[in-house]
Amino acid sequence: MREAKPQLDELGAVVIGVAAREDFQAQKLLDDGMPFDLLLDPTNQVREVIGSAARFGWHRLLHPKGFIPYVKAMRAVKWNGLTMAEANQRPAVGVFDAEQRLAWRHVGAQLGDYPTVERVLAELRSLGGDPPSYSP
Repeated sequence: MREAKPQLDELGAVVIGVAAREDFQAQKLLDDGMPFDLLLDPTNQVREVIGSAARFGWHRLLHPKGFIPYVKAMRAVKWNGLTMAEANQRPAVGVFDAEQRLAWRHVGAQLGDYPTVERVLAELRSLGGDPPSYSP
């Protein structure tokens, strides 16, 4: 999404990253140049709205498509001193309309399963109209 920031700005889209609970993870992303606002959601309210609150079971994490991203996440945790609090949460993207209603969602089937940037841009374009208002 970083690379698509000019296109997102052109569409008037507001991108907000959401993490469950680790404020130092959000701070690291900001320190590394994250160009979007970040929201901590320890009660998973955003995940509930998007429909991604259910965690992966071990059968998903051990599936080859899930295992490789899981191992990568484990390595990142070890090297960066991060926790694994979100390691078995489903990745998700939600697009909200101008009235802040969920207009489209993608809920990942495996770790690292995100829609392409082109798909997200297409969904945003399909909304048309005024972008949602947001103030951090």
